[in-house]
Amino acid sequence: MSKVVRLTADNFRGMHTEVELGLSDKNGKATSALLLGENGSGKSSLVDAIQLVLQGFVGRDTSTKRSLGGLLPISSDRSASELAVELDDGRTIRASIIFDEGGDGKLSFHWHTPTGDFRGAPLVLRRADVLKFWDVPEERRQSLFFDTFRLKPGSGPASTPQTAIGGDEELHLVMRRRVQIKEHRRILHRWVREQAGIDDPNQLPITGKGFIDGCRRHRIAFPTPRNRVEEWWKLQPPEREAVEEACRRIALCAKWIKETEENIRFLESKGQDASSDVLTRTNQALLKISAAVGNAFREISTAASRVGDFKFSVGDLSKSSLEVHVLRSDGTLAYPRDVLSEANLDLVALLYYVEAAAYAAEQGQSRVLILDDVFQSVDATIRVRASEYLLRRLAGWQLLFTCHDRLWAEHILATARRTGMPMACNQVRYDSSMRTVVLQAELAGPKRRLLSVLESGDPGSICSAAGLMLEKLCDHLSVSLQTSVTRRPNDRYTLGDLWPGVYKKLKKTNLEEVLRTIDSVAHLRNSAGAHYNEWAQNLSESEAATYGNAVAELEQMVLCGRCQQWISATHANPEIRCRCGNLKYE
Repeated sequence: MSKVVRLTADNFRGMHTEVELGLSDKNGKATSALLLGENGSGKSSLVDAIQLVLQGFVGRDTSTKRSLGGLLPISSDRSASELAVELDDGRTIRASIIFDEGGDGKLSFHWHTPTGDFRGAPLVLRRADVLKFWDVPEERRQSLFFDTFRLKPGSGPASTPQTAIGGDEELHLVMRRRVQIKEHRRILHRWVREQAGIDDPNQLPITGKGFIDGCRRHRIAFPTPRNRVEEWWKLQPPEREAVEEACRRIALCAKWIKETEENIRFLESKGQDASSDVLTRTNQALLKISAAVGNAFREISTAASRVGDFKFSVGDLSKSSLEVHVLRSDGTLAYPRDVLSEANLDLVALLYYVEAAAYAAEQGQSRVLILDDVFQSVDATIRVRASEYLLRRLAGWQLLFTCHDRLWAEHILATARRTGMPMACNQVRYDSSMRTVVLQAELAGPKRRLLSVLESGDPGSICSAAGLMLEKLCDHLSVSLQTSVTRRPNDRYTLGDLWPGVYKKLKKTNLEEVLRTIDSVAHLRNSAGAHYNEWAQNLSESEAATYGNAVAELEQMVLCGRCQQWISATHANPEIRCRCGNLKYE
């Protein structure tokens, strides 16, 4: 099944220039990724571009009548957006959005329609989808999953990407064909009027007998036998032949549109049976999924022990109903909104969508899922456990997370490393001067800044970055090692407060040498890195580098690269070690 290795977007939403997002490792293998950036930086624009190319729509609105005008960058001087997605099976899917003078967009694909192995469940899960789960009345909540379960088991697109088309998808393609014919006719009609000098479109109706009569009235096409003389024509060859051919094609479009509309009516008459099939599959799938949701909730949420079990009812209230109740310890039922917090409600909805995506993958859809800031309002404890569950549950998938919280991003990356899922990271920011989205690999945190300035060789910058990095280490270690801190009124702990306790706790271990090095030069953080001192202007690069390299070395010795956990110790268990035991000090 296919995965994404690269997205290219040009003149799309906030991207006035071409932007390329790589989703592969150094060997070219598709990998999971995290996009970190502030709100409005362009994360969702990149996500929308991927979904539009692979599925032909944005969000969960699959309607062909939906206006695409909002996808054109504001103040763009171009009338088209160009998108391309490269897959790891060698295919490149290209799409264009052509915008007319009124700002409406028309989506077209270059030789290839949206790829078959992405035509089931929407591959993007957004915060709005989580909220909508509870907003949709329970008597028609199954409708949220009709697109997910419309593929029959065994007809997965992985083996037959272009042949296993269901009735609803065939109807969708025929309706799209009708739109394309009408667009083609409109472009030809505009060109004919320009060639004939007809400014008012009412003077040349585009449809029916009025078009033929208008052509005869303006003497540009369809002459009667009696008028077929040289003097009758308004235009001269070769313009005459070109305009006459265009007019013939416009007239043919009316015939083609009539044929497609007859086909649409036929498919819609068959749609009742098709809808019944989809409803049956959705019922069966949700019965299976609901049990998995309940098990996952009990594993993740701390509220599971307080609220009791779940009772899921599928198709009882109506044919398309999905009811979720909480079974209290006394045997009575309660509505989730009466007993669950907002965070736990979000968790239930999120688990339904994730399990639905997993079910769709069993039917042949590619194992790719994009989670666009879905943990935005979920409590920290729940989202930590939920993210760990997701990475285990969807092992082997390509996941793309977006978030705006740096600490949350670091947690996701650490969890991915701990669970063995390769995950790249890109910082996303919007450059207003260039009017486009800019991508930067990796997190630009204290460690990255320290390593960068060590290469530059500026003593002041090295001392400043080393001090910031050391303060971060002490902030974590003072908690994990349970060090003592001298309290003061209205205190806010700084490096001067935290370093003595960390140093005392670790100085008798085999970390002693690097700790003594840091302790001997730690004053450089203030004297050379944060404040002005005349003597500090003469500080040598080697002295500053000693400080910076020692801090970088300490970070490698106290933060495990395997389990991504800080070394820790407690009064009950004084052994200093990381969680997995890779780092251990006596």
